Parts: sequence; C-alpha cells; structure tokens
Amino acid sequence: MSRVIDELVATYRHIGDERVRTLPIYQDKLSVEAVGFRPWEGCLVGVLITPWFMNLLLVPRDGEPCSELTAGSGSEWKFPSGTYHFATSVVEGVGVHLSAVLFSDMKAFTDQDTARAVAQEVMQRIFQEACGGDGNGSDAGTAAQEVLRKPVTRRGLLRRLVAVDPSPG
Repeated sequence: MSRVIDELVATYRHIGDERVRTLPIYQDKLSVEAVGFRPWEGCLVGVLITPWFMNLLLVPRDGEPCSELTAGSGSEWKFPSGTYHFATSVVEGVGVHLSAVLFSDMKAFTDQDTARAVAQEVMQRIFQEACGGDGNGSDAGTAAQEVLRKPVTRRGLLRRLVAVDPSPG
C-alpha cells in the first residue's frame, strides 16, 4: 500500500478511536480499511470503509500533487461508468481529498467481509464501461451511478448489484 493510503487509514483510525467510537453511528464490528485504491487521472481512487461511513475517495498519489484536489465545494469526475460528484474534504493528517458518499450509516453491515465485498464491487463497477444495457435499462454503469448519486442501505445496494449482474447464479 502507498504511504498516502497508509496515512489515510491511520488518520481515520485515530479519528474513530478519539472522536467517533462513543457515538451511536459507530459500528463496532467494522474497522477502517482502504479498498481497491488505484491511479486515476493523476490521483488515487478507492473506497474507504470506516465504522461510521463508506466513501469513494480521490487522494493525491505519493509525492505527486493532484492539481484537481483543492479546497472548495467539490467537483465532477468522469469514470468509465459515468460522471460522479465529489465533495471536498480537508482532514488534519490527510489534507485535501475528495469524497463521494456510498453509505452514511454502517449499521446494516454486520461484518468487515461484507463491507469489503461491497467496496470491491463498487470499485469494479465504476471502472466498467457504461453501455446500452440489456434493453431493460439495467447495466453496471447505471448501478454505479445510482450508488454514487445517493447513499443506500446495504440491502438496497446488494439488490441493485444482483439486478445488474449478467452472470448466472
């Protein structure tokens, strides 16, 4: 894992331990984990799981400034599956990064494995090319856009993913 991602995880673990652990939004069965971070447009993109949220993040690469990451109201980023809106966050120890909320309530996640599987699926689907779908208006790009457009419950996300999964079984 890169230095930037290690710092991101360490900072959010500290925030959880020092500020969030006693709040009702904290899901103690989960831990902070960075999932699927990879280079994208001069930054790193991936999913950050915490016991209190799951977000898609854009952060600077190790030793490389990401000119798109500046303090402000946010920005639109284009991925193979579509364009998504990211809000700007500034966190001490992490600096400026962009985030798109996937889940603002983690109580539906009963274990880390499930949260990780959902995060991995999100990462896979945002990098799938948007296509015309199967004639029913359902395709991977639409599912990813729906997830990033508005936060959903774990059950709702899993239903969407199952509905668009073309594989049998």
